[in-house]
Formats: sequence, C-alpha cells, structure tokens
Amino acid sequence: MPTKIVGRLIGMRTKEGELRNNYEDIVSLHSERVYNLALRMLGNREDAEEATQDVFVRVFRSMESFRGDSSLSTWIWRITTNVCITRRKKKKIESVSMENAEIDPPDGQIENSSRQEKSLYDHERYKMINRYISLLPPNESAAITLFYLECLSYEEISEILKLPIGTVSIALHRGRRRLGEMLRKKREEL
Repeated sequence: MPTKIVGRLIGMRTKEGELRNNYEDIVSLHSERVYNLALRMLGNREDAEEATQDVFVRVFRSMESFRGDSSLSTWIWRITTNVCITRRKKKKIESVSMENAEIDPPDGQIENSSRQEKSLYDHERYKMINRYISLLPPNESAAITLFYLECLSYEEISEILKLPIGTVSIALHRGRRRLGEMLRKKREEL
C-alpha cells in the first residue's frame, strides 16, 4: 500500500489528541493484505487505495465497538470485503469485455523464451488472473481471494462474509467454474 495513505491514517488523532499506537500497529500489520484484497476485488490500484483508506478509517472509528467475538484480522477482513462489495455496487463494476483482457501466449511459445521473458509472462498471467477475479460477482471474488490467495478456511471465510459455510462452498465452486470458463474462452480465441 502506498506510504502516503498509511501516513495519513497513522496521523489521525483521537478526541483526546493522543496518537493511537495500537492503531498504528494495526495499520502497519494489516495494510498490505487489506490493499491486496481490495486490489483483487476491485481490479485497479486507485479504487484499491481508496478502499484501503476507507477500511482503516472504519477500523479507527469502530475500534471502541470491537467486541472481540472474532479475531481482529477476521474483523478487518469483514470490513474490507464489505467496503469492496459496496464500492463495486456503487460503481456498478461490470464484467469487462474479454477483448480488453490480457492474453496468454500460444502453447509452446513460453518454452523458447528466456528466464526474463518467462518472469514477465508469469507476472502478466498473474495480473490477468487477478483481473478475472475482479470480474467475478462480489461474493465469488471475495471467496476465491480469501481461500486461494489468503489461504483461509471455509469457516473463516464464512465468518468474514457472514455467509453459511454451504454458501461459501457454492461461491467457491461457481467462482472456479467462471474463472475456468474465462480462461478457456481466451485460449479458444487464440
């Protein structure tokens, strides 16, 4: 996450005028993961930066009401997914035409490239998959990101998204299926 955002967030003061050291620790510990989740769910850096800032403003404003029913990180994940889902709905982020998405090189072409080209290819492929994840419906995008990229359990995802475990399972199944369809469609176009 860009340092300027962290700096603004850490610089916030309580009503008493004292800097909240625990808040600074929370931002330092969780900001990168919050930003990465927001980036995967929203699909672009500007929206992810704004969402990250919104998340930590909400965390700051709600710290007194945190009951401890779940872990702090679960609470922050819940806020992050809710902020991202709300932003997607407000901006009406829709599925982008597959024509604008990045494409894989034809099979066999990667074997002939240098390590540097392979590294670039891997980076581009990672960006493409993240882009496709951001095109999924919000709950599927969140479930895929939390399960595969953050390695959270069904139970943790259920708690974060406030969905039954069965619904999380369905969201993961549908998200995997949609991602597979997008990737197959792109390969067929080549």
